[in-house]
Amino acid sequence: MSTTPEEIQQDIEATHEDIRENLDALQERLSPTNAVKRGVSNLGEKVADAKDTIMGTASDTASSVGERVSDVPAKARRNAAGNPLAVGIGAFAVGWLIGSMIPASRREREAVASVKENAGELAQPIMEGAKEVAADVRERAGEAVAAVKDQAGQAAQQVGETAKDAAGATRESMSSTS
Repeated sequence: MSTTPEEIQQDIEATHEDIRENLDALQERLSPTNAVKRGVSNLGEKVADAKDTIMGTASDTASSVGERVSDVPAKARRNAAGNPLAVGIGAFAVGWLIGSMIPASRREREAVASVKENAGELAQPIMEGAKEVAADVRERAGEAVAAVKDQAGQAAQQVGETAKDAAGATRESMSSTS
């Protein structure tokens, strides 16, 4: 445990910095925007993995693509018999590809606009929960800081008293030797 006021102050500052870093990390983790970004990123990775699994990697040459096309019917029958998940992923990929080529209908545009309008309402419960967690963390951090300050004050008081006692003892020993 620290004994000098300087060491105690350094401990307090280090604790403050740790608390700030933890709060920043918590806010970053609980941010709805970042949660959506992580979800979109994960979805993009999964779609890319599925595309690579079904269609092969981009490094395929034209001749190997031609060979694969001729083998597709037989390979599809073999895969479908033993792996219905691959068939589902393939159907999803084909549907996604076709859907991406068709322009959005008026109803789809209206639905997207509605979702955008309601996004604030949908995110509200998440934001409230994040605010409650942040407030709780701040409260606990404040309590911890107050406890550290109290301990630092007590330690400084003890150091002061010890210094006074030592000074008094020094004066007494000097006066008794005179």
